[in-house]
Amino acid sequence: MVSTSMKLMALGICILAISLFVKNIYIQYPLLFTSIVLNIIAVVKSFQEKKNNR
Repeated sequence: MVSTSMKLMALGICILAISLFVKNIYIQYPLLFTSIVLNIIAVVKSFQEKKNNR
């Protein structure tokens, strides 16, 4: 079973890849920002899951 943090990390990476191919700057920057936010949330959730497993 895949944890929620791993799903968020994968989604953030996919959005990052999409933003690299978009030429419109008004679409590219929000996608990059969303990718960064999702990856930060994924890292925090990962630490919370590890803390709960102990």
